[in-house]
Amino acid sequence: MTKLADIYKLLCRLGIPVTYREFSGPKENIPDPPYIAYYEGRSDNTGADNTVLAENISVVVELYTDGCRDFDLEYRLKSLLLKEGIFYNTDHTDIQEEDIHIAYFKFTLIE
Repeated sequence: MTKLADIYKLLCRLGIPVTYREFSGPKENIPDPPYIAYYEGRSDNTGADNTVLAENISVVVELYTDGCRDFDLEYRLKSLLLKEGIFYNTDHTDIQEEDIHIAYFKFTLIE
């Protein structure tokens, strides 16, 4: 079972820069795409008898690419998630002013 602490190492297997939430420092420290930013969203825990039995942690992985979608890189990320048994949903958006495409991979980890 994959834990939130394992996500960074898992994403690094793609061989592109990975950060939690955002790259810090001046803008010139941000790598050129492709890169990944991921973060923990809301939790929706399961509990009983005043204790948490299972933490359901929402995770969002944002794959940033230059200009348009990189179908090959998206496929590699999908394959990586599926190999780890992670069921995901996707969404996409473009930031036209910056010529960036973002593919969102959303999933829930149970800890």
